[in-house]
Amino acid sequence: MESSSRRTFFQQAAAGLGMLSLASSGLRAGEEKGTKVLKIVCVGGHPGDPEAGPGGTLARFAAAGHRVSNLYFNRGEAGVDGKTSSEAAEIRTAEATAACTILGAKPIFFGQIDGAGVVNNDWVARMEELLASEKPDIVFTHWPIDSHKDHQCASLLTIQAWMRAKVKFDLYFFEVGSGVETMTFHLSGMALGVEILRIQPDLPVILMTGFSGSLTTEVANASGIHQLLIKPISSEAIGAAIQLAIRRGVLVC
Repeated sequence: MESSSRRTFFQQAAAGLGMLSLASSGLRAGEEKGTKVLKIVCVGGHPGDPEAGPGGTLARFAAAGHRVSNLYFNRGEAGVDGKTSSEAAEIRTAEATAACTILGAKPIFFGQIDGAGVVNNDWVARMEELLASEKPDIVFTHWPIDSHKDHQCASLLTIQAWMRAKVKFDLYFFEVGSGVETMTFHLSGMALGVEILRIQPDLPVILMTGFSGSLTTEVANASGIHQLLIKPISSEAIGAAIQLAIRRGVLVC
């Protein structure tokens, strides 16, 4: 196992990371000669993190015929009020499994405990071995500067596994709860929507958020956002928004 340093990390990052194009023509597997089926792995801290972060991207990859796995750092043992850790883990594991069925992904559970994330050489080796067995082309994980310890640990273990991997893969970061959990990750959903509209002004955008006290429908509309959904959002409201998106060709952020 090679030692790492800040210098080698940034050298590898500069060489290995780029902007991932998610245009539909680029995502579709096997339609053109030489187009390979990709293996995508998303490393999330808890059940719900892969879905709340790059869930739409993962769904698009799966729908395009690529193989997707969601690796959950823990089972959400501390995530259900009024439940014991084992009861909460059972509930959150079932939710994660159901979410993977919807996304078209395979669930994998890494084995750490919610709220008690650990980074050491043993866990680095476990992450390295697990990712090697998955043979990913692309891996998503949390932006490492995060207020939640489990998110930090999941990200750091993934970064270390990426640096040590014998067969290299592309590594990308996602955010969850920008400014509340994910920190200094400045491309918010609002900024992303505005940038999309700058590139393609005739493309309507729906923004779903629960982490802004200043973002209102009026502010969103003034920036060109087609529709703003504020959490908590009922399943009926989400269903109606998605149906509207399908009918109008809306991009959901």
